[in-house]
Amino acid sequence: MTIIEKATIMHYHRHRMEVCGHGTTKALGWKDDEHQRKRFEVLATVADLTGCSVLDVGCDREDVPRGEPCGRFNVLDVNVFPTHPLLVGHDLDDVTAWCRAMTPHVMVVRGYLEDDVTVFLYKEKPDLRGVAHAL
Repeated sequence: MTIIEKATIMHYHRHRMEVCGHGTTKALGWKDDEHQRKRFEVLATVADLTGCSVLDVGCDREDVPRGEPCGRFNVLDVNVFPTHPLLVGHDLDDVTAWCRAMTPHVMVVRGYLEDDVTVFLYKEKPDLRGVAHAL
């Protein structure tokens, strides 16, 4: 990331805090509280998280337990997301192809928000019994 890109992101977040108020979901770039809640609901479908704490950092390490997600992230669908000076929508077919180059076990979850998509990558085929979304 270049210094210009870093400065642009810093300016974006500082501006959001000034306009939306410090500590609000809108200051963090969310449309509203509901959009943040829905995305986190989808992320929570990865496994039974009862009694767990979650730090979502993804991974590229060999010590991930079998069937556990190797990575997860959200993208904005280019077909729905409006033109924006900082945020960029992505073609879901390209994103899925890029993910499948790393692992054939890719789960794409759509439909919970109009422009948001969650992608889970697994090292091995996961047991998704009881999970709301399937491969």
